[in-house]
Amino acid sequence: MSVYLIDYENVQAGSPLCGIDNLTPDDEIFLFYSDAANKIKEYYWDMFNNSTCRTHLIKLKNKGCNALDFYISVQVGICIGTRKDKIAIISNDKGFRSVLEYSERVLSGSRQNVICASCIEEARRILKNEKN
Repeated sequence: MSVYLIDYENVQAGSPLCGIDNLTPDDEIFLFYSDAANKIKEYYWDMFNNSTCRTHLIKLKNKGCNALDFYISVQVGICIGTRKDKIAIISNDKGFRSVLEYSERVLSGSRQNVICASCIEEARRILKNEKN
C-alpha cells in the first residue's frame, strides 16, 4: 500500500496524476488544493474520480505562507503514525527536502519510506527501486 500526497498548487502545470491508472484499491491519494489552484483540469478530475484507489480531496481553509505545505507535512506525520509503508509527496517544491531528511532520520531501520516526486508514475518507480 502506498499513499500519494499531491501538492496541486505546485504541480498543476505538469502531469501529477500520471500513473494513477496503475494504482490499486489498497493505495490512497490525497489531493491538496487551494483557491490559488482551484481549477482542477477536467481530465485530472475524471482520473481522480474514476480511480480504483481511495481518494481524498483536501481544500486549504485559510491562506498563509506555505499553508498547503503544512497540511501535507501533517499528513506525512499521520501516515507515519498509522504505519503506512510507502509515502510519496507529489511536488516540485524543494522545501519538502526537510520533511524527507527528518523522515529518513526518524524512520531509520524501519520499513517505512517517504519520498518526493513530480508525479505518481515517478513516485511508483522510486518506491519500487528503493524496495529492491
